[in-house]
Amino acid sequence: GTQWLRDARRLAQEIGDATGIDIHLAMGASFGVDLADTIYGSLPVAAGAMVATVFVILAVAFRSLAIPLKAIVTIGMTLSFVYGLSALVYQDGILEWTTFYGFKGNGGLCWI
Repeated sequence: GTQWLRDARRLAQEIGDATGIDIHLAMGASFGVDLADTIYGSLPVAAGAMVATVFVILAVAFRSLAIPLKAIVTIGMTLSFVYGLSALVYQDGILEWTTFYGFKGNGGLCWI
């Protein structure tokens, strides 16, 4: 995990505060952790902007409020279904009984 990096940064901050020296951990694993934190931190804003954009474009195109709402609900249900099914297949291994190599559970999902 990344807990060791967070602990090392906290310890470096404590040492820096006590001695007056700035200590920074960079490159390697810290770059990946910082990148993931930044991406996942901005995910709600990006999702909200996407939903708002879809709503406005569809509302203008069809001059209706029901059609964009229905589209957003349908897209949300579809994404939820696909994510849930992917988690069942690849995280929980619900289809391992088929003995297909692609259906083996690996304990997690990686979204890159």
